[in-house]
Amino acid sequence: MNCRQAEKLLLKSLDGLLDKPKAEILEKHLKICPECSRIRKEYETIVGTLKMTACPEPKPYFWERLQPKLKRIRVVNPWAQWKLWGFRAVPVALITVVILAGALAVIDLRKPEKLSSSEAFLLQNQNPLEESSSILDEEKVEDKNMRLIFASREESQAPRKNFHDK
Repeated sequence: MNCRQAEKLLLKSLDGLLDKPKAEILEKHLKICPECSRIRKEYETIVGTLKMTACPEPKPYFWERLQPKLKRIRVVNPWAQWKLWGFRAVPVALITVVILAGALAVIDLRKPEKLSSSEAFLLQNQNPLEESSSILDEEKVEDKNMRLIFASREESQAPRKNFHDK
C-alpha cells in the first residue's frame, strides 16, 4: 500500500466507514510509515478540536425558509441560453470560415487543361513529324490528303453541327 491510498483509508477510518480487513492493512502501513503516522495524529487532533466546539444552532425559522427555496423550480430563459451559446459559437464559426477561405485561396481547384498533341510532343521532347512521316510516305497525293484530313479531324474531336439541330 502506498501513502496516498493509506491517507484515503485514514480519512474513512476517522469517519467510521472503514471495514475490518482494510483497517488491518492501514494499521500495518501506519506501523512502518512515520509520515502517515504523523498525518494520522494531525487528523485526530483536528477531529478532536472540532468535536469539542459546540455547533451554533441555526436562526429561528431557518429550515422553514430554506425548504421553499430548495423546491423552487428554476425558470430557464431560452433567449439567455441562445445568447450564451451564440457568444461561443460565432467566433468558432468565423475562425472556421477564415481558415476555409484561406485554404481555398491557396488550393487551385481548376481542372488541368488538356494539352494538344503538339504541346504534348513538345513537353515530352518528341518529334511531331514521326506520326506524319507515314502519311507523307504515301505514293498518291489523294491518299496523303485524305489521311491528313482524318488525322486532323481525330485531333480536334469537335462535335459536328447538323442541319437538323437548328
